[in-house]
Amino acid sequence: MKTVRSKRMILPTTLIATLVIATACSDNNDANGDINGANESDSNTAVSDQIYSWEDEICDIFDPSSITPHLGDARFSEGPTVSPRTTGLFYEAISCNSLIQFEDSSGGTVGGYIYLHAAPFEAEEHSIQLYEQRVASFQDLTQELVDSPNSEWEAYSDGDFDGPWNEGYFYSGTGDAHRVHGFYRDGTYVVEVEINIDTDLNVAMALNEGAADIYADPSYSFTLPEVSDWVKDTYIPNLYETIVAKASEGNN
Repeated sequence: MKTVRSKRMILPTTLIATLVIATACSDNNDANGDINGANESDSNTAVSDQIYSWEDEICDIFDPSSITPHLGDARFSEGPTVSPRTTGLFYEAISCNSLIQFEDSSGGTVGGYIYLHAAPFEAEEHSIQLYEQRVASFQDLTQELVDSPNSEWEAYSDGDFDGPWNEGYFYSGTGDAHRVHGFYRDGTYVVEVEINIDTDLNVAMALNEGAADIYADPSYSFTLPEVSDWVKDTYIPNLYETIVAKASEGNN
């Protein structure tokens, strides 16, 4: 799988918002036709069959409160809120969305969001198509921003994301925001994890000055690499196990 060609850049906040919204809104007609997979049978539908029924439980399963301690003991300023399938920005997914806030070392308020999505299908061909579309859209939109003039951005992690799932992609980087974005597809469902935090001003200054270690003197109680590593190595693998175990309970 391709990766985003890195270039240090600072992204205007409006472009960050555009990237988030555009990536979240997939092409509902071309990607998967009937979002239920046109009743095609598939041997890997057991988990998807259960995810359809998790609308009232999806925030318990994703557990965004397990993420906030890694983000400066952030508090929820809005949510967690469930977005049922066909109603939110990620049309095909059941989502758990939250806005968060915490304080930096100067006592200033910092904002961000945590968006967590699970998109089930009845046929694997549709989950494959959606996964490929969303990863490609994310990469293309990110690359446009990386290539924009008079800008700086530094990626920390960018590439294939191996695990017990069929395929995955993980990206994290900093500029005008700290961004962590993970995708995986397993059988007939797709999971996507999005975390976006207003940039650490000390990190942004170090980035502008071309410092060798831009995370040496953060104004937050955490750094992007710390969050990125935890999400990639711990949160998403644990989430995978939680989803599989929960589905197994429902299928027994």
